[in-house]
Amino acid sequence: MKDGTTKERIVVHDYGTGNPYFMVPVDKLSKVKHRLDEKHIVYSVERDAISLDGQPAVVVISLSVKSNISEVQALLDSIP
Repeated sequence: MKDGTTKERIVVHDYGTGNPYFMVPVDKLSKVKHRLDEKHIVYSVERDAISLDGQPAVVVISLSVKSNISEVQALLDSIP
């Protein structure tokens, strides 16, 4: 999956100090949640969306510490 504005690949971040997470545009949130639910991946969606410099809003999705980051990244990469 690519960010519709930046055309950059959406990447799962894991800095080892907290839960892995990624940011997704609000307009793609339902598609991403559906795919995570299909795979029974534990996640939480931040309540507030963020918009900077007039860009479309994005929301942070946090994963469980036990999440398989490679699996989640492959899932994101498979979403058009």
